Amino acid sequence: MAIGIGKTRTIMALIDALLRANAAQKILFLADRDSLVNQALTDGFKQYLQDELRTRIRTFNITKDERVYVTTLQQHQIVSEIEKLFSEADNLEKAIDESLQKAESLKQSMLKKAFEGKLVN
Repeated sequence: MAIGIGKTRTIMALIDALLRANAAQKILFLADRDSLVNQALTDGFKQYLQDELRTRIRTFNITKDERVYVTTLQQHQIVSEIEKLFSEADNLEKAIDESLQKAESLKQSMLKKAFEGKLVN
């Protein structure tokens, strides 16, 4: 689309409508180069959505307080991969915790049977 025809204003109006209608909880604004990300932050969100908390994603350390996130596609892909790895690590941690709980339960059951004399033939 040509320069100056209102692409930024149009997308800001759409984002505003989605947020006001609670049709979106979070917004991820992707651009293919840094200059467009900076333009969106300064000319778009700052001008049209002043009251919305927003942040630029540069690393995997993402705050969860904002509702609008702005980044380049490459940074988004990196962040997505890191989040996937963290999700896998969280799942492993959960599985380990569940196994530890089962082991503790089994230990308690064995101790109970030992004290009751039910472990000996």
